[in-house]
Amino acid sequence: MHNVGFEQVSAAITSLQVVNHIGRVTHIWQGMVEVSGLAEIAAQADLVQIQPRTGAPRMGEVLGLSGGNISVLPDGDCAGLQIGDEVVLLGGTNIAPDDSWIGRVVDPLGQSLDGQPILQGTQTRALKGEVPNPTARRPLGGGLRPE
Repeated sequence: MHNVGFEQVSAAITSLQVVNHIGRVTHIWQGMVEVSGLAEIAAQADLVQIQPRTGAPRMGEVLGLSGGNISVLPDGDCAGLQIGDEVVLLGGTNIAPDDSWIGRVVDPLGQSLDGQPILQGTQTRALKGEVPNPTARRPLGGGLRPE
């Protein structure tokens, strides 16, 4: 078992969200969901959790911001979603890996899939890396030459 240090406890406390920003579904079309009430605080690529009145909650990603609404691409289909369902803004896609994750099964967001608690590391990292400048990349090489 991995020893829990002060750094892990401090990181867990720091990552707690004190306030939940909640919006409402206003429009559902072609696999997209439009949400009101979060446009002033949401950012491109933020994560949200859609909480339908019936069925399990599902994650989604903010794809567009316009006026007072945001456009969300939910994970999975929109079946069962209704106008007025709650949408909780979770924020950016950062994870904090820890050495205790070695040998564990985690999802792309760093959540445990084996039903056991998982320790968060002390340093958060962006889930999506920086795109390298194409002109600064090394050459691909000679390739195959016909004989």
